[in-house]
Amino acid sequence: MPEEDISVLSRAPIREAILQIRFRPLDNFDIETVKEIEGLLPDHFDSFEEAREIQVGFKIDENLATPVEERIETVDGYRARSEEHGCTALFRRQDFLFSKMAPYTNWADFKQRAEGLWQMYKEFLPEVEFTRASLRYINELQFELPEEGAFEFADYLETTLELPEALGSHIDNFFNRIVVPFPEQ
Repeated sequence: MPEEDISVLSRAPIREAILQIRFRPLDNFDIETVKEIEGLLPDHFDSFEEAREIQVGFKIDENLATPVEERIETVDGYRARSEEHGCTALFRRQDFLFSKMAPYTNWADFKQRAEGLWQMYKEFLPEVEFTRASLRYINELQFELPEEGAFEFADYLETTLELPEALGSHIDNFFNRIVVPFPEQ
């Protein structure tokens, strides 16, 4: 289906859209060089900070004395945020992540913003082996429950959750995951 045929929802339930591109960087990759990306970011990004990775472990000595905490903290990448546009870009040594909070406009806008930032980041990366690309949407539906009669998810969703009658109709939350495989090209 061509992009122009997809209708734009006036009240899209998308709370957050997240694109993640994972890779295995080469051993010689210095994450500190990515600090320079700050000067290339669009003006609407109002903060740029270190993304830190913290590893915590506990060790008990042979006398079974009090456990000793081992803590290793390193700079894992850099995070750029735009409060005005509700988006965050994360440039880490193992992945690139772009997140857009509500209100979500449309795929073309999301893709354009993410692609621009990814192209910037690629300039700082050595040759990498890609391991995964994922796109996730976190949706939140808010609606009034009917005072009388049954509530039907089908009134709100194309693909719905159907419960056996014996379970009743009360649902606190549910998770739906669809994975669409693409053949090797």
